[in-house]
Amino acid sequence: MKPRHLIILLVSAILTAQSVLAQPIQGKSFFLPRSQGTNAALDISGVHPLLHRFNQKSSYGVVAASPFVAKSVRANRIAEAFFGTDVLTISGSQVSNRGEQDFLADYFGLSPAFASTVFVDPSITSFQVAFNGYYHFDKWVPGLYTYLKFPVVYTKWDLNLSEEITDNGITVPYPPNYMDENAVYAPATSFIQALTGHQVFGDLAEPLEFSKVCGSQSKKGIADFQWIVGYDFILREHGHVGVNLRMIAPTGSKPDAEFMFEAIVGNGKHWGFGGGFDGHVLLWESNGDREFTMWTSATLSHLFKSKQQRTFDLQCDRFGSRFILLKEFDANKNYTGRMFPGPNILSLQAHVSVSIEFEFLLMFAYTHNGFVFDIGYNGWLRGNERICLAEGLPSNTYALKGIQNVSVAPALLSNATQSNATLFGNPFADQAVVADPNPPLFISTAIIDTSSAESPLAITHKIFTHIGYIWDKEICSPFVGIGGQIEFEGINTRETRQPLKPNLSQWGIWLRGGTGF
Repeated sequence: MKPRHLIILLVSAILTAQSVLAQPIQGKSFFLPRSQGTNAALDISGVHPLLHRFNQKSSYGVVAASPFVAKSVRANRIAEAFFGTDVLTISGSQVSNRGEQDFLADYFGLSPAFASTVFVDPSITSFQVAFNGYYHFDKWVPGLYTYLKFPVVYTKWDLNLSEEITDNGITVPYPPNYMDENAVYAPATSFIQALTGHQVFGDLAEPLEFSKVCGSQSKKGIADFQWIVGYDFILREHGHVGVNLRMIAPTGSKPDAEFMFEAIVGNGKHWGFGGGFDGHVLLWESNGDREFTMWTSATLSHLFKSKQQRTFDLQCDRFGSRFILLKEFDANKNYTGRMFPGPNILSLQAHVSVSIEFEFLLMFAYTHNGFVFDIGYNGWLRGNERICLAEGLPSNTYALKGIQNVSVAPALLSNATQSNATLFGNPFADQAVVADPNPPLFISTAIIDTSSAESPLAITHKIFTHIGYIWDKEICSPFVGIGGQIEFEGINTRETRQPLKPNLSQWGIWLRGGTGF
């Protein structure tokens, strides 16, 4: 490599690193990608020659089963949905020269001298068997059809944290009066250990119960049973155009906020209702045994309210404020001697709805005798979630501890609070400077930021293909095939801030078998 090329490479690397470091720590407390049951590509691939037939004198149908495995890629994008980055720095309040975006170790049961770097490498793996059933009622009403689908899913999610510890702080306790009237040694020696939720220390009344990280999490179930009824108002030899209505039943799993990266089957257990259209047109044929067709479909659905548990930050753009320790107060506004992890109090029941979910498909298909080759595009969009709290915080009960003390002398509790506390904390030396002048200043339902747990607008693009074969028998038409997809996120880069990335990039491969009858 020439010297000038090496210099250019080094400068570029430095500028890139500075750009990455300048990105704000931001994100959501909840991650919900496209449901495993929403996949128009899998619905139509390999079976379309047996559907929407012209001039049929009897009714007919298709049944299919499709084992399907999918694996996430671009792990950094999932990490950015939570944190805006895939590298976190953790440091205690007594660490000199703390970074402005270092998570304060003290909140998590780590020593005030603790320091580490945490790497986030999330992964999602899903396996399903998608069962599809199609039936056309042409014997009674030409063009009328129904379609059922229910994917049986097993999914495994892992935030995959790894950590490089600079100082575990094992020899440096919390100072007297800070977490207890006496000096207290931190119960955890790593950030990963702290997030498992098994530790208590000092005045902490209970361990972390929500937003935990504890290895991989898995769920199994039926993702979004769907029932579609449609009618082809144009049904000709060279194509069809039809409309349909669909109902989505909430057969998946419901979020409960116990884990930060929570495995979910389906769409979050929403009822859904929608409608759409589909159609195809013959573009070319030869000798009656070779055809090239174009298929398209579009569906618009509404996902009704689902009661779920979510963990919330506080308002004023205070990312991660859910992890700040909270002090409990009695009716006389005196500290009770009990602290709580923020997520234990700020994880609340809420009604969640999604105004629109849109799916579009454009596919080109070539058939030659029984051979089938499909290739196409599948786009998906889900609107921003809307959250309405179903419960609130008790009045005049909890306040942010921040870096304030819990006692001022033996057997004398302190009412000190820090209402401006952030996830990044403050140096311990600034304790008096950042304290509330007239404590306690309570947190209330009114300052909960519901948007912190809402999934924002999500868009993905998918390219897929399928190769199969259909045997044309007198009584039935068995078929087999194999297909694959690559799905990647669509990102709105027009935001003035670093855009949130609530989507899932993944690859998938399926087998398909069944029969027409």
